[in-house]
Amino acid sequence: MKNYCLGLIMLMTGLFATAQDFSYVNDIDLEDKTQLEEAAEAAMECCCYLTAVRYDKKDQQRMIATQYVKQWLETLDSQDILIQNVFEENEYLREMYMVYYAMNYLDEEGNAGERELQVAALEGVVGYCSNSSNKLKMTKELKEISKLINSGELEQSIINSTLISSVD
Repeated sequence: MKNYCLGLIMLMTGLFATAQDFSYVNDIDLEDKTQLEEAAEAAMECCCYLTAVRYDKKDQQRMIATQYVKQWLETLDSQDILIQNVFEENEYLREMYMVYYAMNYLDEEGNAGERELQVAALEGVVGYCSNSSNKLKMTKELKEISKLINSGELEQSIINSTLISSVD
């Protein structure tokens, strides 16, 4: 009986996880100041989905959620979301970086500094890609970033712009 209940719970969880529909984000006007809270909640929901499921470039909901997060980030006053020369060659990693950046921004309610958010986003991408079931591989660039994280030098590397030269 326990196995039956456990199996049923796993089946229902799987169905709900794959039944996510982000088509509603197309109805949110990111320029409308009255919808700011709704837009932020939708961005967080998209981020949670994108970081919780394995990467599948054919997943239509992933594409919608990723595009929404990108558009939402564009509405921020921040200019330093991306780090120059990092993930320029890999669109998938750049997208995951932006998702983790947005998620950390929302978690901190906009109170974290740019460097803190960049560090947290890089740590998130490394953590995500370290899990082989997520289907995104640890690239040479990510391995170098992981070394900087482990040595505690990541933030200083970003500040000194040595991150750029260390991952080239």
